[in-house]
Amino acid sequence: MPRKRLPPGPLAQKVFKAIIEVGPRDLESVSRISGIPYYKVVQVFHRAIENFNIRVLASANIHALGLSTAFFEAQPSKEFRSVAFQAFQTLNSLMGLHVNAVDMRSLVGSLYIPRDEKGYAYLKLFDRLKDEGFLESYWAETFSNKLRYSMRPEYFDWNKGVYSFTWESLSDRDPEDPIMVSSESLADKLDLLIIKELEVNAMLSFKEISLNLQKRHNVQASDRLLMYHFKQHVIPRRLLGRYKVFLPPVKTLAIDYVVSV
Repeated sequence: MPRKRLPPGPLAQKVFKAIIEVGPRDLESVSRISGIPYYKVVQVFHRAIENFNIRVLASANIHALGLSTAFFEAQPSKEFRSVAFQAFQTLNSLMGLHVNAVDMRSLVGSLYIPRDEKGYAYLKLFDRLKDEGFLESYWAETFSNKLRYSMRPEYFDWNKGVYSFTWESLSDRDPEDPIMVSSESLADKLDLLIIKELEVNAMLSFKEISLNLQKRHNVQASDRLLMYHFKQHVIPRRLLGRYKVFLPPVKTLAIDYVVSV
């Protein structure tokens, strides 16, 4: 069997630098930004995915959405431990959820919440869950700023599939453009659900997103409707920030650094 051709290094660097800016769904813009012909962009991108299992994750523009981030740890009551993980997964605002590696009885996760005083009201959900006996205890804290670092393509050896990791290889990125929060909501429920899916995997097709929304949230939305929301709401309203490039074997190559300001 002939050996697969690996993506040429300099071209792959340019392609993935552009993908960090506009994502993997708009390869025409990737071609324009990188100065590489469209057919070559497609070729290099798919070879990189095939050879290195690279993933691309979207990042919500929390400033445009008027959101901040809350982290929590919750210990479900004994009688609800078997269903607690599944129950938390139904929250539309949930960003991530894991079992605490130190204490397997606890769940740790993060949520999007409104940036203003409504955010504190939203977190009263945990008080209610505790009062009604679903939780034994919980801890939650809000953070209003989130800095995202991504693999910098010039530090990746596109022939050997090896990343030379240093802090400099992650942190030298321009800040996101500030966006004033509108007095009106920029996103509806479907927009937020699309963003949530793309934060898990920005390379999902709209058909795959449609199936996920039906399965996870019992929301029925055709792939055509999702495409409309993405092109008419998410993109022009700049509801997504820069994307993250992620190499699954090396967990440190997609980092969310959260700071309280």
